[in-house]
This record gives sequence, structure tokens and C-alpha cells, in this order.
Amino acid sequence: MDAILAKRLAATLVAAGLLSLPACSAKSQKSAEGKPEQVDVSTPLGSMHATSQANASDIGVAVYAGATPHKDSGDHSSANVNISTSLFGVKVAAAEYDTPDSPSKVLEFYRQQLKPYGPVLECKREGSGGSHRGGHGGDDAPVTCENGTADLNKVDQQGIELKVGTNSHQRIVEIEPSGKGSKFALVYLRLRGKEGDV
Repeated sequence: MDAILAKRLAATLVAAGLLSLPACSAKSQKSAEGKPEQVDVSTPLGSMHATSQANASDIGVAVYAGATPHKDSGDHSSANVNISTSLFGVKVAAAEYDTPDSPSKVLEFYRQQLKPYGPVLECKREGSGGSHRGGHGGDDAPVTCENGTADLNKVDQQGIELKVGTNSHQRIVEIEPSGKGSKFALVYLRLRGKEGDV
């Protein structure tokens, strides 16, 4: 998924920048296959914690019953990144799953899961015209569908993106058809400026 790939790339670039600073400490753990599982970086300017594992509690929604972690080219199906400096902070938790059920069934489940966080927007997916990750009006403004709402009659063919929260604190569920079932991604995003916690 392009959104998750972009977040992983951003985290890697920030980590590389932090590692190049003096008085830096870094620790990493690898899986049995030798792939990075967890990275912790500390510098005088801030810290980063990244792991290849994100679970439902990190994102704040349940995993659809019977879904399995999505596997694509042996890559991890989830990531959890927390970057904290005196100037900004970013927390991103994301996970991808597969299910034999249709996108419309997954949609109904996540409408209910996201309701406690506020009004749920039903947007066009990025791949089908796209919805913007943020919105207008500042960090505390509600998220928006930049390219319009989804056509609910075409959810099983085109998929949908559900969004809830504000520009600086949001949850996103992207659902798309995959074979005879669905692939979906759960994303939690929290940003902060100089003041406040991630």
C-alpha cells in the first residue's frame, strides 16, 4: 500500500538523520530470518522507536473476525513508529489484513468500530481518485474527503476509505477488493507540534 510504504520510508529517513548525529545510541532486534523487527534510536535532539509489529490496541479498533495478516513479497504486514523531538512528534501504527469477505461486509464492521471517535467519513480511496490524508483549517480541524465521498454502490468493485478525527489525530481504514475477498489497512496517525504529547 502506497500510504504505508511512504510512512515507512519517512521513518527510515528520519532514523538515518538521527543516526548521523553525535552522542547517538541505537539498538535493533532482528527476527529469526534476519529482518529488522525493532529499532530504537536516541540522540540529544530526540528519539525514535520503530517496530514491525502493530496490533489492534495500537490502532484503537478491532481486527475483522477471521482476517489474517496480509503478506506481500515477504514484507511485514504492520509497522509502529513513534518519533519524538522537542520540535515535533509523530506516531503511526498501521497494519494490513486479508479476508475472504466482501468489502461491503468489512465496511459495515468498521463503520461501527470508528463511531466512538466521531463522525466517520466515507471517502474515495487514493487508488480510485483519492482522498487527502489531512484537510484544511489547521491541526484541530476535522479530516475531510478532498476528492469526494465514495459511491457506496461501487464499494465491492472500487473499495472505500473511512476516516475519523482531526488533521493531527486520526484513524483511517482503507478497504479494497482482492480476488474473491478483501484487503484492508488500519492506520492510526498522531502528530504534534512543539507543545503536547504524541
